[in-house]
This record gives sequence, structure tokens and C-alpha cells, in this order.
Amino acid sequence: MQKEHDVAIVGAGNIGQALAVRLVTCGANVTLTVRSEMARERLLAHPTLVSTNIEVGNEAAKDASITILAVKPVNLPEIYADLGGKMSQNCLVISVVAGASVSALATGLDFQQVVRAMPNLASEFGESVTVWYGHDEIGDRMDQIVAFLSQLGKEFRADKEKDVDFATALFGSGPAFVYYFMEAMVEGGMLIGFPKNRLRELMVQMVRGAVVSAEQRPNEHLAQLRDDISSTGGTTVEGIRVLDKYCVRAAIKEVIAATAEKALHLMNGKK
Repeated sequence: MQKEHDVAIVGAGNIGQALAVRLVTCGANVTLTVRSEMARERLLAHPTLVSTNIEVGNEAAKDASITILAVKPVNLPEIYADLGGKMSQNCLVISVVAGASVSALATGLDFQQVVRAMPNLASEFGESVTVWYGHDEIGDRMDQIVAFLSQLGKEFRADKEKDVDFATALFGSGPAFVYYFMEAMVEGGMLIGFPKNRLRELMVQMVRGAVVSAEQRPNEHLAQLRDDISSTGGTTVEGIRVLDKYCVRAAIKEVIAATAEKALHLMNGKK
């Protein structure tokens, strides 16, 4: 009989590695499965994963209590070939594969205990937003799912599966858009001559402070938080005027819409 693993993570790209680091930090018995010895060596170089069981091939995923699918969509046929009809009935499969529906996963794996989730890379630090969806078959495992995903940060069960695709745009890709804005602000600071040696550090602290302020005032509209900084005729108002001049708000809305549309196309098998 094979050794039972608490958690098996199939795929060790950015999100797979982030999940592994977090779960190992939380004390889980994690096995990572990879496609090559080179990938195995790369992961073993990570200080948190140096003692983690990392295997070439997907055998460990069959008998884990929880198996996380963290591969690229193009690699799913290979996963179905390896694992289809071979999952332990006690297993719970959590897929973070972009665009792969619960029904498609259940069919490909010949297995019904499947949940689809969308965490982000902040899961490595327990600060993710994870929106998830599962069919009624997982009802008796609700507490297990919530407890597991709560290790990654805040979890939210979606009523409709397409909300997971929308979450991809808002919370999966969202951090990249925040970094994009931060990057532009750092460049702006350099352009006006602010000392650049600590500019990134100070920008991160500024964003952290803004987030904490919003957390501490949960009942206030974000527009009110913005208005509190915006004195009539002052510097902030001038900056907002320029943002409005270049239709930044409209551009951000378009970014979210385009990202969500792409996620829906992936779920429907389109590129």
C-alpha cells in the first residue's frame, strides 16, 4: 500500500509553489508532483521546501486526502490520463486551473468530489482571497473545504461557477494590476527627483497603510476614504483631476471586463 499524503499538489509553477510553501508553513504533510527531475531540484532549493517530499510523476495524487491541481490548462489531458478513475474515494480534489469547469474536471477525472478555487499568489503568506465553487456533491465536506482554504487567507463560496471566473479578474489577476499602478507611481517619483534608493520600500508601506486604513473603517465607502485625503484646491484633488482627464477609472473598468471575458473564454475552451 502506498504512503498516504495529507496534501498532494500536482504542478509546481508559481501558484503551486506558493500553495506548497503556505501549507508546509502551516504544518501540512505536503507532496509536490512535478514533470521532471530538473523541476524537482529547483523546488528543493527553496528554503521552505528543502525537506518536502517532491516526486516526479503523479502517483501521490491518487491517495492524498486533498489533491490540488495546479497545472496549466493545456496539461489537463495528461492529468486525466494519469489520474482518471484512479482517485481514492476519500480524496477531495481542489482545482486552481484557470478556465477548467467543475463538470469538465469531474468528467476527466471520473470523480465527483471536485472543487474549483481561485486563490492568488498572496496565499504563500496567508493573505489570499480565494473564491471557490463546488456542486452539491461536496456538501458534507463543506467544513473541511472552508478550514483548508482559510489557511490561504479569506475564502468565499460562490453561488454560481462563473463567479470564479469573475474572481480571476478581480482577485487572481488583481494583484498584478495593483503592482502596475505601484510601478507607475515609483516611476513618477523618480521622474520628479525623489531619491530612488528607498522609493520601492516607501511605496509598499504607503499601500500597506492605505489597506489598513480601509480595514479599520469597514463601513465607509472607498470614495469617502479618498475624499478624506482630498482637500479642496489641494494636491490630491489636482492628482485626481489628472486621473479623470486620462479616463483612468474607465480604463480600470475595461481591464476588469477584458480579464473576466478572457477567463470565460478559457472555461468555454476558447483562446
